[in-house]
Amino acid sequence: MLSHKWDGNKKEIELSEDPQCIDYFETFLKFFYTNHVQLNDCNTLPLLILADKYNFNGLRTVCVNYAITYVLKELALKEIVNVWFSYSSKTCHTVMIQECIKIIGMNLAEIISSEDWTKDWMALDRDQLIEILKSNDLVVPSEFVLFKALLKWISAPQSPERRGSTSSPSLVQILPWIRFPYMTAEELSEMESSQIAQVHSKLFMPYTHNAFKYISLPLSARIGNKDFHTSQFLLRPYTDTNWYKKITITNEQLYERGVDHCFPFVTKSSTVPVVNWNWTLKFTIASSFPNANDELKVDLASDDVDNQRSVEYHLMVLGEKKILREVSGKKLFTKTRYHTDIELSKQVSINELFSENSPLLVNGNLQLQLILRPIV
Repeated sequence: MLSHKWDGNKKEIELSEDPQCIDYFETFLKFFYTNHVQLNDCNTLPLLILADKYNFNGLRTVCVNYAITYVLKELALKEIVNVWFSYSSKTCHTVMIQECIKIIGMNLAEIISSEDWTKDWMALDRDQLIEILKSNDLVVPSEFVLFKALLKWISAPQSPERRGSTSSPSLVQILPWIRFPYMTAEELSEMESSQIAQVHSKLFMPYTHNAFKYISLPLSARIGNKDFHTSQFLLRPYTDTNWYKKITITNEQLYERGVDHCFPFVTKSSTVPVVNWNWTLKFTIASSFPNANDELKVDLASDDVDNQRSVEYHLMVLGEKKILREVSGKKLFTKTRYHTDIELSKQVSINELFSENSPLLVNGNLQLQLILRPIV
């Protein structure tokens, strides 16, 4: 605000404002003197821009909170991506960036597949793309579909620096956020054959090598391997039918004692002809008798068993950036023996789960991921 361009000898000082802020400058000044403002969908962003420009923390906080609570929930997706996410990224409004990404993540399948969104997707800058890829909650068909969208972003005609030898700095920052272990062997092979992977083989090789190692090992051999605990091994909520499922037990559900919380899901099968297998994961915080200590129970049931199913299972407790706890086992599911107790309680104690600021919870919720593999 007090730049060298200002002339202290002038009686009047001219302020140059963003056109969208001019009509709201009087409102900005009133808040400066009265500490009161009536926000709405139209004035929140202009006032936030002014608060940022003049470093007015009080108004900045009010505008950000109002935008998150009211404005973002009602806006069209295009406006969230091109206006609010763009502005919050440029001004480092971390909380607002995360709120925008939550909404973008729920709609990412549309954004990366629709021709109507092609220009918007390609117009994202590298930092915006990385912020999106960091999210564990991107709803997409598969990680390979997301990778192909990344190739589309790299090929943007207006950004030649993203391609060829000049793309290395960007790839170094982007590749750690791609979940290579949740691609199939065929998809990894196809990816390795892509032009960008060929040009930058040294950048891709550590990730593809670790992914091939991960998918080739028995599930029990993954237990305790810290190389498999990083953010690359955190599932996203993929919509294609596969062999894994991400499950969130909300804070409210955690405190409902004696209630069976059931999470049905579908996987592929090992049968011929191929049919989907239906499953239910049941989570319960229960007491076996009055005044007893609470007990954590996780039960996996095979639904509608016509033929026996022999599978390995691997259940993990997730943090925001890594896998925290895990347990594995094997089970032959039949019509009479159609469920099994996954002994997560051996790895997670009730006291730790409900401790203040428990490290096992993400935003107060317990996040699990389950991987199944048929034994043939």
